[in-house]
Amino acid sequence: LLEKLEKTLKEKKDLEDNLLPVFIYLGQKGKKLSQHVINKLLDRLSSENNLVLKQELLSALGSLIDANRTQIELYREKIDEILIKEIQSNNSNIQKWCVKVIRILATLT
Repeated sequence: LLEKLEKTLKEKKDLEDNLLPVFIYLGQKGKKLSQHVINKLLDRLSSENNLVLKQELLSALGSLIDANRTQIELYREKIDEILIKEIQSNNSNIQKWCVKVIRILATLT
């Protein structure tokens, strides 16, 4: 089922908004996701304006990092850019999620 969802995400851009919440949930549960899906989630996080969705994406990011420890360097630059931008947010919850993700990243080095 996961493979079919990933394939649909790749092929049908118009369904992206409907499918991404499923991958956010799976990310929060610490599931290993494909490189394509992780990149989609990071792209959405870097461009998202909805604060609630942004918090959901940040909460999934920490779990994604834990689940994909061996591959995280592939995404490190993009993750760092997101965290630098978002930690400057006026929203304290966004800032707290950024700090949590930074703590997780710190355990990798």
